Amino acid sequence: MNSHDEQEDGIVLTRGAKTALTKKLAKKLLEAVGKRITNKDLKDVLIFLTSWDDDLQAAATNWLVTKYHWNKDVAYWTVKSILFVLL
Repeated sequence: MNSHDEQEDGIVLTRGAKTALTKKLAKKLLEAVGKRITNKDLKDVLIFLTSWDDDLQAAATNWLVTKYHWNKDVAYWTVKSILFVLL
């Protein structure tokens, strides 16, 4: 594994693949909360996800809980399901 690779749940992702996954996740999160996908909304979600210190799943779960006041368990399983489909 070189310095540009990261491991997410046992799957090795290159930096480009992680960026693509993060963008797809952001779009799916916006769809999950019923928002029309605009560049501004997408940018806001991406900034939140990439500035989070924990892993991508925790960041996305926290985004749903803090921004849209979702129940933690529902947010966790929604994000887990989205990532399962994307990966």
